[in-house]
Amino acid sequence: MKRINFQKFKREQRKVTKKYVTFGERIFLNALKEQAENYQDFRPEIMEEAYLKFYETVFVDSAKRGLKIVRDTNRKAMIDSAFFLTSWQAWIRDFVRNDIIMRELITNVNARTLREIATALSEGIRLGLPFSELSNSIVKYVASQSRARGIAVTEATRANAEGKKRSSDDWEKETGLQLWKLWIHSGNPREPRNNHISLENRPVRKELLFENGLDKPGDPNGPASETVRCQCSIVYISQDYVEEYFQAFA
Repeated sequence: MKRINFQKFKREQRKVTKKYVTFGERIFLNALKEQAENYQDFRPEIMEEAYLKFYETVFVDSAKRGLKIVRDTNRKAMIDSAFFLTSWQAWIRDFVRNDIIMRELITNVNARTLREIATALSEGIRLGLPFSELSNSIVKYVASQSRARGIAVTEATRANAEGKKRSSDDWEKETGLQLWKLWIHSGNPREPRNNHISLENRPVRKELLFENGLDKPGDPNGPASETVRCQCSIVYISQDYVEEYFQAFA
């Protein structure tokens, strides 16, 4: 059983996260623009569809990546990701549309957009802008690149971790084998949460929480101070791997 090269993993994960964020930034910016352009007939489902499109892509990709690591660290079972793919694709749509926490997240994003529309509208009226300029000013204020990127960064971490969590759940269900998890800091100096850095190289059983009280990076049950713009990732590993390379925790 080959030891994971975590420095290599971090480099690869940064590239993958950058791809996720770029993809999400475009999707969320387009959704914000569409909502701002049609502010008189605001449609919350536009942002829901953006989330769904983003999660369908990122979730499945991260689930496949996560499952590969589980397979590579396990001596006792081999199950290909294709075995789970259909169930993942069916599950993710229900998750985005019906999970209570996801519903709250999307509702909060839409609520902020409505507040920003109201602010931009009020300011435009105060300045006496004609209708054409008023509409443009609302779009410019609401559909900002920085806000779309902020959503994308947070959701890239959340979807990435959720995909790996789901694939690990399915693996345990099919094999009956115990899994553990490792918190991996992004290595990005712009993400200096010391408590996240301190979690590295301290595996915990999959069903337990990390020392910061989170189940995984981007955990929707966690406070914003722990999750917003976090780019950490998670790795699920086998009992065999923990016993061989992390004997103090086994």
